[in-house]
Amino acid sequence: MQNNLCKSRVLRIIGLTEKEVTTALGGDIGKSDSLHLNLVPHPNGTIDLEIKSTAKVERMAQALLSAAEKEIRIKLQDNIYGIDEERLEEVVGYLLYLRRLTIAVAESCTGGLLSNKITDIPGSSLYYRGGIVAYDKEVKINLLNIQPGIIEKCGIVSREVAGSMAKQIAQMMQADIGVGITGYAGPEGNANGDDIGLVYIGVSSNDNFNILEFRFGGEREEIKEKAVYAALDMVRRGLLK
Repeated sequence: MQNNLCKSRVLRIIGLTEKEVTTALGGDIGKSDSLHLNLVPHPNGTIDLEIKSTAKVERMAQALLSAAEKEIRIKLQDNIYGIDEERLEEVVGYLLYLRRLTIAVAESCTGGLLSNKITDIPGSSLYYRGGIVAYDKEVKINLLNIQPGIIEKCGIVSREVAGSMAKQIAQMMQADIGVGITGYAGPEGNANGDDIGLVYIGVSSNDNFNILEFRFGGEREEIKEKAVYAALDMVRRGLLK
């Protein structure tokens, strides 16, 4: 008796929850003996969608896999950032390299983790200009030139400060893209702890400017990881436009 042959692929997803992915896919995909889907969420906020097809003939197994992948890509669109073992920082680095653009980052709550992720990729010196960890308010004012009035009026963790950090670091480093991150990674926060996981991320790119607010759950390290991957995803989506 001939054994079935198996083909598999992993689609890597960001920007959607596990429930949102399931809803977007509907109930028609992966409901057969020859095709199986499995969702694997990660602490950094990304999700792996494992696709596995089986058939008695290799060509048929590959055809089933390709057809399923095509349908899934239509449904999830640019929330899919890579395949198999691709990392988000690799994808962003490749896009920066292709477009001959440079990036610089100003981090607060992530403590240099974004710079570390970017520079983990070989060849990142071609597009990474540098970064500053401006953890203290005075460092934000004296080194990044954030206006004290903005901090006093809007707060150290605010949309306005994240935007200023992004703009200032791009100018200082003469980079095409600047990223600013400020937030509360915990466990300290306000008196009620309501602000733990609150993060603002700004991305400045020439005439384009984007600032998003996030509410991340989890422990300190998990919040930092989620913030870094959210920042990378904001850069990626901007580069895809």
